[in-house]
Order: sequence, then C-alpha cells, then structure tokens
Amino acid sequence: MSESGSDTRIWDRRQFLFAAGMAAPALARAAGKRDRAEAEEPVDDGDLDTSDDAETSSALPQKSVRGYGLSLDDFGADPTGVKDSTSALQTAVDRAAGGCLLIPRGRYRISRPIAVEKSGLAIVGESLRSESLLGSVLFKSDDFKGDALLHAVRDDKVRVHGLSISGITVDGRRQPGSGLLFANVGNVTLDSVVVSGCSDWGVVIDGGFLCSLRGVIAIGNGTFDKGKASGGGVLLAANSRACADTRIIDSCFNKNLGAQLRLAGRVDGSSTGPRDRRRVAGLTVLGCQFERPAHDDLRVPVVAVDAAERCSFISCNFVQPRGMNPPCLGLGGAGSWLSDVSFIACYFQYNGKQGAAIRGEAGTRNISFIDARFGGRGRLFDFAATLDPGSIHFNRPPDLTRGSGRAALSFPLMAPAVTTGG
Repeated sequence: MSESGSDTRIWDRRQFLFAAGMAAPALARAAGKRDRAEAEEPVDDGDLDTSDDAETSSALPQKSVRGYGLSLDDFGADPTGVKDSTSALQTAVDRAAGGCLLIPRGRYRISRPIAVEKSGLAIVGESLRSESLLGSVLFKSDDFKGDALLHAVRDDKVRVHGLSISGITVDGRRQPGSGLLFANVGNVTLDSVVVSGCSDWGVVIDGGFLCSLRGVIAIGNGTFDKGKASGGGVLLAANSRACADTRIIDSCFNKNLGAQLRLAGRVDGSSTGPRDRRRVAGLTVLGCQFERPAHDDLRVPVVAVDAAERCSFISCNFVQPRGMNPPCLGLGGAGSWLSDVSFIACYFQYNGKQGAAIRGEAGTRNISFIDARFGGRGRLFDFAATLDPGSIHFNRPPDLTRGSGRAALSFPLMAPAVTTGG
C-alpha cells in the first residue's frame, strides 16, 4: 500500500468528521423545531381524564436546582452552623418528597426533629465513610428536644416507605434522643451514613421491614451513668409489630456507651415468650465489625440478641478488648426468647476476666455456631444451667475447659478411626 493512498484515506476521514461536526448544530436546530412543532400541535385526548395528571404535576417540586433534585442551600440553610437550619431542612424534605434532596458539604444546626411524612425520598450528602465528623453534617443544637434528629413514623395518618439516606453524618453532641428513628417504615436504605454522639441510640428501626444498612458507622452513642449502660449503636426492635427481613452489611459499630447492636422484642424488654410474636425475624448481618464498647456494665454485651428468630450473622467480628468485662455476645435474658439464630464463620475475641465471650441465658434455643473462631484469654462461653440440653450447637467441639453450662452444648462426635488389616 502506497503512502499517498494512506494519506488520501486519512484525509477523507478528516473531511468526513469535519463535515459531520459542521452539520450537527443544524441537525439539532431542526430537531428542536420539530419537537416544538409537535408540542404545539393540539392533541385529541378524547374521553381521557387528565385531572390526576394535573394534580400530580402540581405536587412535584417546582424548583429544580440540580439535574437530579433539589439542594438544601437554596432553602436558606446555613452550612457554617451559626444559624439554625431546622426550618430550611424541614421545608426541603417536604418539597423533595418523591425525588432527591442534596445536602451540600457543611455543618447544619438542627434544634428539633426533622419529620419525613411522605414516601419515595432520597437524601444524598457528601460525607466520607469515616469516623471523622466531616462532609454533610447535621448536628443537634444545645437546646435540641425530641426523639431523634430525623424520624419517619408510620401511623394511621402517615404511611411512609421507600426512604433512602446516603452520605450523611449525624452528630448528636450528647443531646437528648437518638440519631435516626424509623417506626413501622418499609424499604429504608442507609448507605455510608455516620451517626455519632447521640445520648440514646444511633439508629433505631422499630417494626420496620425490608430495611437495609450498608456501610453504616455508629460510634460513641449511648449513655453510661452510675455504672449502667443504656442506648448504643443500632437497635432493631419490635414494639408494635415484628421487625422483619432487615440487612446489615459492611458496617462498623464501635465505642458506643451501650450495646453496639441489640435485637429486642420490645425496647423495655417485656416480651412474654413464644406467644408474643413481636421480635426481630429474618435478619442477615454480613461482614460487620462490633467492638470496643466504652463501658464495663456486665449486663450489656457488645451485641445483645434478646428476641429474634431466623437470623444469621456471617463473617462478623465480635471484639472485647482487654480491660473490659462484658461478653462479646449475649443471647436471651429475663423475659426474652430467641430461636434459630446462626453465627457462621464469625470471630470472637474476649480478654475480660469476669464474663465470657458468649453468654446464653433463659429463653435461648436452636443457636448454631458454624466454623467459629475464638481469640483472647478469657472464657469462651457461659450458658445457663436452665437451658435445654443441646440448645447450643457447635459444628466442632469447643474448648470445654474455658466454659460453663456444658449441658446445653451439642456438637458432632468424632468418628472412630477406621483401621484395615495389613
């Protein structure tokens, strides 16, 4: 092939691209004229009723600041945290229902709970997934009063579902209430959310269904007063109905002043046994870290499973460092009950002296530990003598010298060696 032939083809391609570039604006203008003409052309709707369409269109947000939704900075919010941004955020949440609300980077002062009362809202911030209180931060003012900084509560008048919150940091600043609270709300998704410094729970899901927590960090929540721990990282409760089919994935709960995670039939612990169907059911916890509670209350373990059924913890770490004595995992308790809970490929590290890595109390049955790993120097388990025989199952024999309540244990017997004649 000659060089002149190659140059000719290259030049031909350049001419073609140049001509296409010159023609593109003209084609776009022609298309725009055609679209405008079609829009102006009358349409025969016949008997079609358009009243619903008119109502829907008037209900949509009238001001679109970003291409994908509204922005909080156009509602008068103060990103410096000097002025109160409560009214601005509440108005923005109401207006963005059915769409997306962007919360730009900054610190926003909140003095009363923000109520989500409409479905289909996505709140998007610019926070980094870390323990630092940076990015899009909502913080409680010194005069904050209420159950949580942001809540969605479903009742006879308000029916909320389909709520998504991502990239938001909640700073409780040791003020009253929780960080995020969702009661009887379905399809709540928390993604890359940080909740810190709340005097009660960081996140509460009460009677929720099909909720998902991914990349959530709960740190430094709860209260430790006069030797008693309360509140903590995340609470899944079932006060008015079962809390069903929740997922917690790739999250970290650390240094909370109560339990890092608690599964409860009722927040007051007054479940009445198998007849009380209000419990946490169908929970899956995958690849999460539960560690270092900032208290030494023996009654409050790192993770408390009080009332649950058909729940699985997979590849999770339960860590109790040296100097702290509450157990890594607490199963059951007074007035509570749970069954069919599995811990698969989980790691338990316990270095305390007064407790054990795993504590099992009344109301516990059908608990399985599959391929569990244990570290530390403390006791491995402490199961109540009142538990039914075989109610706790290990797929390999644990170290029996480091535990009590062996009657509750069951594990496969080692098969006798098979010898063949030589």
